[in-house]
Parts: sequence; C-alpha cells; structure tokens
Amino acid sequence: MPLCLYPVQQEGTCYTANGLTKWGCIKWVCMKRFCCNRITCIDSYHQSQWRNCRETLWTRTGIHLAMVKQVMTNDVTPHVRMKLSDFESIKTKIEDFGGNNTMKAVGYIQQQAGLGVEGLIDLELPVPVPGPKDILVRVQAIAINPRDIKMRGSQRASAESPRVLGWDAAGIVEAVGSEVTGFAKGDHVLYAGNMLKPGANAEFHLVDARIAGQVPKGLSFADAASLPLATLTAWGMLFDRLGLPRSGGQGRNLLILGGAGGVATMAIQLARQFTDVTVIASASRPESQAWIRKMGAHHVISHQDDIAAQIKSQKLGPVHWIFSMNTTPASFTAMAAVAAPYGKIGFIDEPEGLDVNLLKPKSLSLHAEAVFTKPIFETDDIGQQRCVLEDVAQKIADGTLQSPVNAHLGTINAENLRRAHQAIESGTSIGKVVLEGF
Repeated sequence: MPLCLYPVQQEGTCYTANGLTKWGCIKWVCMKRFCCNRITCIDSYHQSQWRNCRETLWTRTGIHLAMVKQVMTNDVTPHVRMKLSDFESIKTKIEDFGGNNTMKAVGYIQQQAGLGVEGLIDLELPVPVPGPKDILVRVQAIAINPRDIKMRGSQRASAESPRVLGWDAAGIVEAVGSEVTGFAKGDHVLYAGNMLKPGANAEFHLVDARIAGQVPKGLSFADAASLPLATLTAWGMLFDRLGLPRSGGQGRNLLILGGAGGVATMAIQLARQFTDVTVIASASRPESQAWIRKMGAHHVISHQDDIAAQIKSQKLGPVHWIFSMNTTPASFTAMAAVAAPYGKIGFIDEPEGLDVNLLKPKSLSLHAEAVFTKPIFETDDIGQQRCVLEDVAQKIADGTLQSPVNAHLGTINAENLRRAHQAIESGTSIGKVVLEGF
C-alpha cells in the first residue's frame, strides 16, 4: 500500500548506515512537493503536510518519527523505548511504505483558455496524504460533467504542478484522517468533492469525509460514481433553493428546461419520488425526449420551439417552479412569461444578459445552486451531502430510482477521458458518461 515515505538522496545530512544506505534520507510526500524530515519546513503549507504525514504514519503503523530515525541509522540507543526484537519488524514496515507511492492520473499541464481535449494527458503523481478531515480513496470509477469541460485549461498548471479534474467518483477507503468518524479502511464511498482541490481522475484521491457517503450493497462503482454531482445539484435546487414541498405540491407544476442531462435526469426522478408536483421537462430530439419520459416526466416539450406557446397550448401553466440547465436571454423571457405569480426560477449555469426586471411584475424570485458551496465554505449544513447521497444511492440500488448512466467508455486513461469530454461538449449526450478502473 503506497503511503508517505519516499526513498531519495538529498544533499546534506542523510541517515545512512549498515545496509540501509539505499534509503538515503526520509522525505515526506505532500500533494505538490516533498518536505524533508526536519521539524522546521520551508513554509506553513509544507509544515502542515509534514504533520499530516507524521500523524498518518503513527496511526497506521504505530511507528513514531523518532523510531524511524533510529531504524534508518541503526541506532539502538534507548532514547526511544523500543525492544531490539521490534527493530526488524519496524524496519520492514518502513520499507513496505517506502516502495511505491506514485499513482496514475489524467490531467493537463498548461493553463490555456479553450484548451482542447488533446491537452488531457496521462500522468504519474505522488499519492496524496490525508489531512485530519480527509479520507484517502482508491478510485474505482468516475463520471464526467460539464464542469470538467469548463475548467479544462482554466486553472494554473505546469509540468511541475499538473491540474487534475474530476468531481464525480466512487471507490474504496484506503486511509482516514485523525478527525474522521464514520468511515474506515475498506468502506465503499461516493462523492463529488471540491472543485478548488485536485480532482478525482486519479488512482488515489483525497476528499473531506463530511461530503462523502457510503455506497450501499448491490450498487456498482460505475452507477455510484454517476450520482454525486447530479444528485446533489438537483436536490439542492429543488428542495433547498426552490423549496418544493416534500410529500406535497399536488396541483402545482415544475418545469425542467434541458431535461436529458445528468442533473435534469436526477431532478425529474427526485421530484417524482419525493413530491406530488406535476413534472414538465424539455428535450429537443426524439431520443432525449424518450429518455426523460423514461425518467418519469409527466409532460414533454421542446426547448428549441416556443416554450411559452407550448405551455399554453398544452394547458400546463402557470408554472410554480422552473429549473433551468442552460439559461439564455430568450429562455429567461419565456420563463418569466409562463411563471405563476410569486413563482421561483432556478439556474445552475453562468448566464449572461438576463433582464431581471422581467421578475418584478409577478414578484418572481431567482435562485442559483452550486454543489461546491458547502465544501468550499464549510457551511453548517455540510453533512447534508452525505445524507442525500446515501438516501438516493440506496434507492438506486433497490430499484426505486433509475441509474443515470447512459454511456460507459472504458477504463480511466487520457484517451478515454478525451472521448468522454467530447461527448459532453457535443451537447447531445444523454444521462451520465462514466469510466471505470485503471
């Protein structure tokens, strides 16, 4: 099991003696660089990583840093209480951890607006070390989202500091931080993560344990990985932002514009499962319209045609809640036209040029939902994500809800991830696209 010891020669004093010279001195792996085994490190960030690594080593093996120094120098003096009979076993543990601590990943190494899929490359990176609130996950499957496309090439990256994307994952817990409760090594988990931190397109990934959920028995890793971002976004918009009534809403309408993608797929199902509202969803092609009917939409319209005219002709208005996946000035005008007085409109994209004065005559309200608000700002309700994920995952496992997976493109590597990005960029993908295994 790769962890945090890295055998490497370093200029200056090294702990070498009698058969252990191959080790050079000990270095501690952090997410970006290596930090040597001195208490005083180059900056507070590396100092923190050093402490996390030291704590992880002690938690996982019972080996204290001072013991490591003794073993590495063949020093058997009694300044650390250690039986001579334990010396060889401790040395073996250190050597086991020092072997392979790199991982496969896919990312990019240049910051460039509009970076094409060719910018995604296979990488070999250090295995990260969990902080106090983190779990280290051996990733088994990932899903691809429009967020990946938007962030490809948008953040600082270089050959020395690659950027890894990916905010939908499922895998197996390999290690837990000192403050983590509710998870143990071997647990199967799913999560969306935090877009300000390295993504999950890697063999090993760190995630805040508070935003991860347990995968129920009977649910595959591919299906589990397809759920987090779409489920949490849909749930947050429907119940937290728009305020749909749980186990209520009969006689009221919900309009979901852009109904065949991952978020809309889950929004249709969640509205049907947890409320009594009438669900209207839009799709432009026969195959996508068939998909949203399969997901449970009561009525289907086309967002490429006149939305207001279709709502009127089918006598589906007024609409009390509107959930938009792709918001344009034209569609926003249509939303304001079909909305009921005091209605609520929600969006998850980054629209421009909207005339908010259209809201005033009917006293409409406008709502944004971002799944990463909770982990980025560590909100008081951060633990809600685990509850939602476990509830919905269980319903997928027992067949109450349907998996949003519609395309499985193979193992996790640069070639397949490029294909997945192209599928999302085409604007014609239905449901979720997943990759599985390395």
